[in-house]
Amino acid sequence: MIRKADGGENRTWVNPEQERQEEPGSDIPANSSASLLFVQPGLILVLVLLLSFVLLVCIFYVAYVALVESFRGQTPGKMLLGIAVSREADGGAPGPGRAALRALVFRFADMIMGVFVMLASPKRQRPGDMAAGTLMVRKRRG
Repeated sequence: MIRKADGGENRTWVNPEQERQEEPGSDIPANSSASLLFVQPGLILVLVLLLSFVLLVCIFYVAYVALVESFRGQTPGKMLLGIAVSREADGGAPGPGRAALRALVFRFADMIMGVFVMLASPKRQRPGDMAAGTLMVRKRRG
């Protein structure tokens, strides 16, 4: 504390840095510059773990689709529905590169605007199909 005599009267001025005291139950010391951080460290860890999980799911999805669709043009779900993915140019299986590109575009663009693009497209292609040069076709049974 700083004391100053002013006209015979004592006044007490308090330095703001000295006045700050630790709050009971606080993990952060009172004089720490970290007190300006508004996000709890535990929340940052949870957000990093959540982001890592989402990234791993995206990588797994793209790898799965690229592996399964590349040679036959069908995932198990497409087999049940009787549909397949084929190259637009010659009707063959898309191959790993086209299947991976199709899956990546689906993951990032189709989920938001894919339906509108399909409705406007003359071949009813979603953005992933346009980027990879593929079509969805109905397989003949039998």
